[in-house]
Amino acid sequence: MRRVWTVILVSAVLGAGSILQMALMPRRADDAPGKVVQEYCSLDLNGARVGGSLGVPRIFKLVTWTVEPGWDTITVVRSYRLIDSRGTNTEAEVRVQYQTLAEISATVLDPKTATETVTFVLHRFGSSWRIEKPVLQPHVSIQGAIAAEQQALGANDDPSDKRHIESTIKQLEALKNARN
Repeated sequence: MRRVWTVILVSAVLGAGSILQMALMPRRADDAPGKVVQEYCSLDLNGARVGGSLGVPRIFKLVTWTVEPGWDTITVVRSYRLIDSRGTNTEAEVRVQYQTLAEISATVLDPKTATETVTFVLHRFGSSWRIEKPVLQPHVSIQGAIAAEQQALGANDDPSDKRHIESTIKQLEALKNARN
């Protein structure tokens, strides 16, 4: 009887190790979770999550949250790339690296050139994957930021706010021209 329990215990420990290894199994960055994150990042880069964009319904097909926060700050990025993906059949992590250029907060542009790495956590729901976290502030291209600021300019009646927004647009244009 003792031998049977030893075999069961060893099997349970080895089985738990296999499950742990499976949770850390590398995946190709272009697998199903990777494709979801790629689409999310592409939509975000093009401004789908700022200024009441029409892209928000497409974002909600890719994420688990049902309301997009009203963001006061956006990150302006030059580019992003999927680094790697790992997980199981029901849960995955996809790492993305952003090359950031600036942050815009309350119509003030703050240059912040850096490399930012974000780990997206996804869960499988039936046959589709959805991003669970993080609920990250928008990461938009320079052109996406200009479009969002122009939309804010058109929706704002306060002369002081309009001057700040116009100044931010000029700074973004200068940043864009410096990159070309």
